[in-house]
Amino acid sequence: MTKKQIALKKKIKEMYRKQKIQDNMKNITMKKKGAKYVLMFWVHPSQGGDDYEIYTYLRNKPTIKQIKSHIKNKGSDVLTDYYLKKL
Repeated sequence: MTKKQIALKKKIKEMYRKQKIQDNMKNITMKKKGAKYVLMFWVHPSQGGDDYEIYTYLRNKPTIKQIKSHIKNKGSDVLTDYYLKKL
């Protein structure tokens, strides 16, 4: 590996570390506000274009039907690209 590749790998690792810290802080804040679950999903727009990620904090555990309905309401064609995590 070249020095440039090593530096880039180090920079990417640091970016992921910072993002993880931000995510954990957001989770702690939302848990204090009463959220018990976080639903993370990707919206794959029906008109095409770039996909994007959404985080939704919930007090109650949603059913699969509720999750898919929520994702569909956000305009996604793909309803299975999600992850539900208990806080």
